[in-house]
Amino acid sequence: MGGKEEEFLKSEVRDVQIPFGGRNFMRLQLYFPLQKPYFITQFFGPSQLPIYKQLGMLGHNGLDCASPRGKPVLASHDGQVVYAGQDGNEGYGVVIRTLTTFEYNGQEMFFKTLYWHLLANIPVRVGQRVRIGDIVGYADSTGLSTGDHLHFGLKPQYQGANEWTWFNAEQNNGYFGGIDPEPYLIKDKRFSNRNTDYMSSYEIKTGLQMLAEDIERLARSISNYLRRIKK
Repeated sequence: MGGKEEEFLKSEVRDVQIPFGGRNFMRLQLYFPLQKPYFITQFFGPSQLPIYKQLGMLGHNGLDCASPRGKPVLASHDGQVVYAGQDGNEGYGVVIRTLTTFEYNGQEMFFKTLYWHLLANIPVRVGQRVRIGDIVGYADSTGLSTGDHLHFGLKPQYQGANEWTWFNAEQNNGYFGGIDPEPYLIKDKRFSNRNTDYMSSYEIKTGLQMLAEDIERLARSISNYLRRIKK
């Protein structure tokens, strides 16, 4: 397909087998959806920023990854494109669902990954199958965004009675069904083509992340101060 990264080496990928109820389920493993260098500016989890309360959420439902405009966004797993288009809040984006089930809380679940705030020229279409490392979009700042970056999300899903009916397993968790992608990222592995390293050792805290936390604390302090002086 157009834009496909060439000759990716998958020799280091291993499926993790988790026994449950006499069966072996594979644990989902994800590759980071950007080539390095990459920086996570906001992690998954609770936040006091007003925007999340306005959206009816407890906090941030994915990983925000700083990225210059136009940087290729790569599929983090094999799967099928189930959405490619524009959302009012998230801007342009792509959603990819796994083709097989994986273990989640002792059950078999499909998973979908979400790639938001992309440029409008999305190179994949709904129904298309993609492989790890295929280019599925280009980073930008579309939707509710304050700067160029990729929002990377993960949601477990199960299928309804019909093949076109799908439900988020954690829809009522306060994150619109999203769960933290970080534990599913392959750490200390390399996924390479002839020219670039795709996955390096995972960086837990970056300067940008600490700066984002400082800004969030400052915003809370200002908000508390304004409430006090209005009393």
